Amino acid sequence: MSALISLLGIETNTVTVELYANPSSGYNWEYSFDKSGILVVSDSYYKPDTASILTGRGGGTRYFVLKSTGSGTVRVTFEYVKNINSQRIVASRYIYTYNVATDGKISLYSIQ
Repeated sequence: MSALISLLGIETNTVTVELYANPSSGYNWEYSFDKSGILVVSDSYYKPDTASILTGRGGGTRYFVLKSTGSGTVRVTFEYVKNINSQRIVASRYIYTYNVATDGKISLYSIQ
């Protein structure tokens, strides 16, 4: 799996996180913020790959649009999870740290 995001040093009021997803696998992306009031998910949607549309199976891309609502530093964690027999299985985890300026401009600080 790969995580694609705006490049380090680019500043904007919204950031789109693109993550590989395959809903037919039973896995789903979950997100959390270590601080509230700095960023929110203003939109989230899934777009299947062309092959997925033709075959009815396969993967695509899950998009999360992050919007600034405050200023400061915030860590956003995305986990690709599946629940089996009351057990939470995490297949992938990405942690992004953003700095949000007082004018609402978001810049990526680090990716883990």
